[in-house]
Amino acid sequence: MSDGSITLQHDPVNLISNSAADTRNLGALFGRIAFPGLIIELIGPPGSGKTEFTRGIAQGLGITREIRSPTFVLIHEYRDGRIPLFHMDFYRLLDGQPVGEMDIFEYENDSGLIVLEWADGIEPGLSANRICVKLGFIEADSRSISIYTDNVIGEKFMKSLRINESL
Repeated sequence: MSDGSITLQHDPVNLISNSAADTRNLGALFGRIAFPGLIIELIGPPGSGKTEFTRGIAQGLGITREIRSPTFVLIHEYRDGRIPLFHMDFYRLLDGQPVGEMDIFEYENDSGLIVLEWADGIEPGLSANRICVKLGFIEADSRSISIYTDNVIGEKFMKSLRINESL
């Protein structure tokens, strides 16, 4: 049985964020180059920067509303940016509830960007158009960030990241 995470087939991009602002700035880069149908899976322990990264993505998409973690509602929709952002938090689903039971697929087909916090706690089931961002603690304000994918669409996105930020 899979744990829901992406099988690493290509070398990850490994970065260090020295502040919440660094994490937001990297997220903003993702938002600027994101395209409809992309799924960004965020994995990491509590407080590692998943929601901060999502705030940056929203900023890069041109969304000005406050971004909050959707832990208790599962999904927040933001449709006022360049493309819609569907911010999902599966922390409360760590028991492996199948994604299909939650009607998540309707969002995948809604011409927007899906950001999944706690994506490692769910069964696989979404499309292959996904990127995984794994955040971890180094020190109080520093985070390790590993970005990887296992698909052609993800590789194209990663290439755009490298070109736009010299990663």
